[in-house]
Amino acid sequence: MKAVFVADAHIKGQDDPTQQAFVELLTSFASGPARADVVVLLGDIFDFLTNFKGYDFPQYKPALDAIKKLSDAGIKVFYAEGNHDFLLSPYITARTGAEACPDTAAMDIDGKRVLFCHGDVFDESVGYIILRGFLRSPLLRAIKRVLGPSAGVSMADFFSKKSGKAAAESKKYIKLDESFKRIAYELIGEKDVLVAAHTHVAGVVTVEKGGMKCIYANPGSFASERTFIWCDKGAYELKKF
Repeated sequence: MKAVFVADAHIKGQDDPTQQAFVELLTSFASGPARADVVVLLGDIFDFLTNFKGYDFPQYKPALDAIKKLSDAGIKVFYAEGNHDFLLSPYITARTGAEACPDTAAMDIDGKRVLFCHGDVFDESVGYIILRGFLRSPLLRAIKRVLGPSAGVSMADFFSKKSGKAAAESKKYIKLDESFKRIAYELIGEKDVLVAAHTHVAGVVTVEKGGMKCIYANPGSFASERTFIWCDKGAYELKKF
């Protein structure tokens, strides 16, 4: 089985070159020798995406169309929600055919038990736990209904710029990536592979305990590095587009 994991594209709009690169990447997996069986979008694909009833995010049309083309081609697509794209159901499935995964999700790939998620669910800092809870709360749903898509997108853009600057200036995500490796270690015997993103720290490592192993794979940031994880016959490889 051929599987692809890509994350953290943070597509900002029609003029963002990352959107074109993302479309080209997905198109390459739709047919030919690189045709994938499964494509997993590990969150933060867009800088802001949520479910506004009746609003179709025209600034993201090329990327959303590319995801739909994969589904239409019979390729299974999972969309793991991140901290920039959340509360996606039922919009993302109706729009693209992708299966939304709000938290962690699991599947078997070539007999290996794979756990995948955006990764922010593992951030145990008090501030982030509060933020993540708010982003998925009935209160935010109510605020979305009042603001509507235009005001909601403008507000999200403001906070996204603040968040991006803070992340770039902080060592938090490097430390968090180390905690992902510890989580993979704790999963030994229960899962064979952990694929998570969020930290923008790309790589594939294997942790061992008592003769058993677990792979931790992170596709890194497609926005800044154009990297992704390619899995073929159970082997996980970091690739650059």
